[in-house]
Amino acid sequence: MNNARITDFIDELFVKFEHTNALHEQKEELKTNMTERVKDYMAMGYDFDRAFDTAKNDLGDVNELVADLNLKKHDTFHDHDTSPSKTKIDWRMLIALTPFIFLGLGFAFDWWAWAWVIIPVSAIWLGANISWTHKIVATTPFIFVMGGMFFGWWAWGWVIIPVSAILFGAIQKR
Repeated sequence: MNNARITDFIDELFVKFEHTNALHEQKEELKTNMTERVKDYMAMGYDFDRAFDTAKNDLGDVNELVADLNLKKHDTFHDHDTSPSKTKIDWRMLIALTPFIFLGLGFAFDWWAWAWVIIPVSAIWLGANISWTHKIVATTPFIFVMGGMFFGWWAWGWVIIPVSAILFGAIQKR
């Protein structure tokens, strides 16, 4: 069974809210309940994807749950600890700065040939709200280019792209 998919789904439901003990407990309870429902549907003969989708539909309206818990949306500039001394980096701002980081690396160290990679890779790793396995798969074309440029792996380095998709796709199915 793919527990990571269930965890990612539940985490995504509550990503916009302050992380409190009540939220953490509710998320754990939802993960447990959803895992049990998926197991029940699979025992009835459903494949994982159909069991997951059915259990997700059984969950109902999450907005009602949010209203019951009195959850507050968190400010993207503050960490989950709301003390003023704890300032969190807004990753979207860092992504917006990547062209300037590229120019800085190019001018300062003459890294023009490969520094451009920082722009799309930072968007994938910092901005995308997807699992780490999907981030690795999305980054593999850049790994291929870097391997080709630095080590001359052009002839066979392309293999990383389909292999990572197959390998990490199999991990996601569990």
